[in-house]
This record gives sequence, C-alpha cells and structure tokens, in this order.
Amino acid sequence: MSTTVKQSTQEKNTRWSTTREPGLLRDNRSGKYYGRAQVNGKPLWHSHRTTVLSTAKLRQRVWLSEQDLKRSAQAATLSGTGTVAQLVELYRIQIAGLPIAESSKKARHIGLKKILKTWPELMPRRPQDVTTSEVQSWAARFRSRGTQFKPKGASKIWTGNSQSSFNKAIDGLKSIFAIGVEAGAIHQNPVRTKGLKHQVAPKRLRLPSLDDFRAVLSEIEMNSGKGHWGLEIADFCRLMAYSGARKAEAAAITWGDVHFDLKELDIRGTKSATSRRTIPMIAPLESLLQKIAARRATKAATDQVARVAKALISLKRACLKVGVPALTHHDLRHYFATICIESGVQIPTLSRWLGHADGGMLALRTYGHLRDEHAKQQASLVKF
Repeated sequence: MSTTVKQSTQEKNTRWSTTREPGLLRDNRSGKYYGRAQVNGKPLWHSHRTTVLSTAKLRQRVWLSEQDLKRSAQAATLSGTGTVAQLVELYRIQIAGLPIAESSKKARHIGLKKILKTWPELMPRRPQDVTTSEVQSWAARFRSRGTQFKPKGASKIWTGNSQSSFNKAIDGLKSIFAIGVEAGAIHQNPVRTKGLKHQVAPKRLRLPSLDDFRAVLSEIEMNSGKGHWGLEIADFCRLMAYSGARKAEAAAITWGDVHFDLKELDIRGTKSATSRRTIPMIAPLESLLQKIAARRATKAATDQVARVAKALISLKRACLKVGVPALTHHDLRHYFATICIESGVQIPTLSRWLGHADGGMLALRTYGHLRDEHAKQQASLVKF
C-alpha cells in the first residue's frame, strides 16, 4: 500500500465518530451529524444539519422511519401491488427533502390536499390502472367545482381554488405519478399538463415613480416606530430594492456577505438550492451598505446587516400617505428588476442577479413587456 493510500485511509478513519444511536455519525471536521443507512445494498448518507446530539438523534429516528416507509412503498410499487396512496407518501417524503423554502413546501402540501379532497377514490388505485382520460375528467370536475370549501361564517359555497392553486394541484399529481415512472411501476405519466392547466396572465406591475418611491421611504423614516427604527425599516426596504433580494434573503445578509473590496454582495438564497448567488454592488447599494456600516458599533462577520426583518405595515401606511398603490416586500424585488431593465440590463444577466435557475424564462415572462417598452423608447433616439 502506497503512502498516499495509507494517508487517505487514516483521514477517512479519523474524520468520523460513531454514536450509540444506530447509523448516526459525527463529522469531526464540522461537528455536524450525519445519518447512514443501506438502501438496495448501497450506502445512503443524510445530513441532519445540526451539531447538537439530542437533536440529531431525533432527526435520525425520523429519517430511518422514512427510509423504511420508502423501501416498502418502492417494493410494492415494483411488484405491481402498490397503490397511488403509497406514491403519495413517497411524494410527501420527497417534499420534505427538497432544498426549497418552507413556504414552497407548504404550497406543495396545499396542492396535495386539494387532490385528496377532490379525488379520494384515486388513492387505493394501482398507478398503472390510472388513465389519461380519467385525469382529464378529474381536472374538468376540479376546474368547475373546486374543493367546495366554505369558510366559517361565509354566506355561500366557495370554489376553493384559484387558477394558480389549480395549476399547483395539477403539477403535484404529475409529480406523484413521476415517482411511479422513476420506480418502473408505470411506463408513462398519465398526467399531461398541456391543455389541463389554466393560462394565468402575469400580474401587471403597478410600481411608483422614483420620486414617489423616495417619498415613501422618507415617510417611513419619519413615522415608523420610535427612535431610529424608522430609519432601520426604510433601509431594509432600500436593501431589498437595491439588491433584488427576497425578504428572507435580505434579512439573512451578514457583514461577512458584504465585500466592499470586490464591490460584491453574497445573497444566501432561501427559495431553492440554486438561488444562492453573488451580485455586483450597484452604486445605491454600495452607498447604502457604507451608510449602515458607519452607524454600526460592531460589524462581526456573523452580524446581520439589517436590524429588522419585515416592513409590510410601514410600507402600506407610507404608500397610503404618499398616495401610491400599496407596496409589498416582493414588489421591492420587482422594483429592482424594473429599474435594471430600464437601465439596459439584459434579461439573462438580471435573471442571474435574481437567483433564477431557468436561464431567464421566468424573468422574461414577468418583465418582458418592460423590455419591449424600453426598446421602443430607445428606438425613438435613433436618428438618420
């Protein structure tokens, strides 16, 4: 055995520490705990994302029980005796493991609830027996009748589904059967989304002018909270508007993410695994961060830049006072994108700054009309 191989083996042996909990190991480098299990004869690893042993033990037991459920469901699916209900359980496990925001996971669970509510007789069926025509019939019923949800105190029956929630349910059903396809239980997915889903028109953005936006921020500074909190709330709004960060992303920015020397800002994406990104500091963003830094007594790498994590109430109150349509946290992200496009930034570049993983398709659908309007304005400057 060569010296290199010996060193590699020694490093592997010293990196992990075992615990009394079956399959639970500690990474001596990071201090974090990992679960290990055998699936189809192959080792499967899972990070429990904690350095606390008691927490890791609880998560390890839940994870192992999920793996047992997954193995039994997969075995039944492969043998042809599995049911759609078992695919649903696998789908729930899949949702839990997705590297996406909790709000996105919640939306998937809501879509699943709508499926269970409107097509309960589907659950005991074998996946291979479900046809495309049955899916289309269910979608037609669901589209016309909804879930028949009636809120407490309501005078009439509500349909219980908007166009977007209907589409999410369709996507959820497709994902459920995709698990069956992947497992080899069915040859093709009976859910064909083309023609089933609503064509949802993009929301028309109603954003204030730059002067009105500055007036809104000034109103927040003067009339939001006591002491310096008005300034902190206004700067949190500026942070979102000048970076395009989502609310949770802006709140998570620390001084360790700010690189004045490189004129860059790291944004820890919260919506998906691909939304973590580094963006250039545009001049207003750099000026804002310098101003905030100047009034902070300490700026440790782990200290958060923003002292507040929300501003919705202040935003709505200030917009009402100024006389412009009410803004939400997400509207500030739209505002950033709008200013970028009007300044000549190309859609693919903007898409990367926003943390989209689709190469610009979502940005094009959302902001394409702005690009067209900007192009027409630029065309008027061309003279012969």
